[in-house]
Amino acid sequence: MVGSPDTIAASASAPGKGAVGVIRVSGPLVPQIAAGLLGGLPAPRQAKLSSFLGAQGETLDEGIALYFPAPRSYTGEHVLEIQGHGGVLIVDMLLQRLLELGCRMARPGEFSERAFLNGKIDIAAVAVRHLRVRLACRRFDIVEITFAHWRDKLAVDEILDCVGFCGHARQTANACWKVRECEGAFGPSRTGN
Repeated sequence: MVGSPDTIAASASAPGKGAVGVIRVSGPLVPQIAAGLLGGLPAPRQAKLSSFLGAQGETLDEGIALYFPAPRSYTGEHVLEIQGHGGVLIVDMLLQRLLELGCRMARPGEFSERAFLNGKIDIAAVAVRHLRVRLACRRFDIVEITFAHWRDKLAVDEILDCVGFCGHARQTANACWKVRECEGAFGPSRTGN
């Protein structure tokens, strides 16, 4: 496991109005952050009804907290997921509290990057996930884009270019790329793999 020296946080729910706001935290400070936010670390893999506490011990919100200890989590690091009331104000308030406790805001794709670097997912899974997100985003601009259209036009190099942590991906692509799966989904590779 590679591990990262910092702890990241991000909203995992859609922005705007919603019934539930989900925030994920990953990194070495999760146990201390859980103590500051929840008053203690929840039992692993058990949902716990919790008060989410402010700096003065006041309740900011109430909801469910889940703790996934390393290495048995999505990222391979300690992960805390909190599920509170939805809405921009409450989610932002909880994110601000997490920053006070030592987190930093995650970059787009950073949870998946950590999962990849810690051997939890392979590059093909990351590339396909990223491609699906990009396709979904482009549907707002173009009436219809089919996966088959992209499959015929993209090669492995272009898929890897879609991945936000391309430097890591290119260094390890030869070791982890599953050529048969890739060629079955995307057509022949032009990288020589």
